[in-house]
Amino acid sequence: MLRNRMPDKYDVIVIGLGAMGSATLYQLASRGVRALGIEQFAIPHAKGSYHGYSRMIRMAYYEHKDYVPLLRQAFSLGGLNLASWRSTPSCIRMGIVRR
Repeated sequence: MLRNRMPDKYDVIVIGLGAMGSATLYQLASRGVRALGIEQFAIPHAKGSYHGYSRMIRMAYYEHKDYVPLLRQAFSLGGLNLASWRSTPSCIRMGIVRR
């Protein structure tokens, strides 16, 4: 009888499986990297900054100009297009409101 075994070695170990850790783990695994994710709490849980029913992702950031290219790449990778995993839309793009 064959059993699925976890690898003895990993290329990458991701600590914390919140929004960023889960996205990182997904992208690594989809590229064939032997990756392990470790989370200290049960999944899902309400102890992280990502729990709840909605999120807002901005393409404009005051902190540093390097955020915008990273967000453009995230959108192009489909990482923010969760609709392919669900039967209902989960990402709605909105415009910006200017005064």
